Amino acid sequence: MRRGTAGAGWLLWRVLRLGSFSFKFSCWFQERSPQSQGEETRFRLRKPGSGEGETGLRTQLSATAGCPVPKEPPWRDSRETLPEVGDEGLLSKGPFKKMTQDEPLRAVQEALKKCFPAVQEQQGLWRGALGDCRPLLASLSNLAEQLQAAQNLRFEDVPSLRAFPNLQERLRRKQLEAGDTVLDKLGEKLAALLKVRDTVSSHVGQVLRIYEQHADAISIDAVLQASVVSPSVADMLEWLQDIERHYRSSYLKRKYLLSSIHWGDLPTIQAMPKAWDQISEDEHQDLVQDILLNVSFFLEE
Repeated sequence: MRRGTAGAGWLLWRVLRLGSFSFKFSCWFQERSPQSQGEETRFRLRKPGSGEGETGLRTQLSATAGCPVPKEPPWRDSRETLPEVGDEGLLSKGPFKKMTQDEPLRAVQEALKKCFPAVQEQQGLWRGALGDCRPLLASLSNLAEQLQAAQNLRFEDVPSLRAFPNLQERLRRKQLEAGDTVLDKLGEKLAALLKVRDTVSSHVGQVLRIYEQHADAISIDAVLQASVVSPSVADMLEWLQDIERHYRSSYLKRKYLLSSIHWGDLPTIQAMPKAWDQISEDEHQDLVQDILLNVSFFLEE
């Protein structure tokens, strides 16, 4: 292609989309001049980032055409570069940054919202098992009284009982068998209490692990912050540990009490219902229920 050059020049920049590549089209052209016959007009497709700067290209074309380098177009003077996505990009500023900072605290709160309903369910099972133990202990106490009365009775001194040889021994055997049956049922209830304790410990441990994973990303102010409807995360974590300690302590006391039963100590067996109730009286019986009441609005959020 041939062209002549004279006067001021102009640079047109176009962006062409060819598949997945973007090329810049640069063309330098001048008005015709008789003195510039035979000179070449150069144009080409150039891929951005090919290593050749825009200013260098204009200088080369200008030298070929014999005209001064044009000034930067006005629309190029105030161009801006969009911020990149990254630590200093869009996601690290404004609402995006706040959302990122809130995610660790939200993860702990979600874990708490899953844990407290599980505790409430286990509390129902715990109360049910304790309620079933009370009549069993009463039956055991009655059997101990019967055994004590049979031991104090001299069967041979009762004329109506002389016709039944070995009656005292057979009666004792029957009473001990009935007592062992009651003890087996108490063992089942104790196993139910153990399961509640372990389940609660598992849920509490999971919440504490989640908090430890995000502790470095959560500020102290956020952990201690409470609202009208939501206790602070610090309070709720402490309450969960109080609940766990309550179940552990109560279970161990009741297990120790039942393990002290042996048929050679009938007075202790007779006093078993009272000792069982004393454990409940010494404990904060409404601890779990009070804590669940404190977090009720938080769970409804």
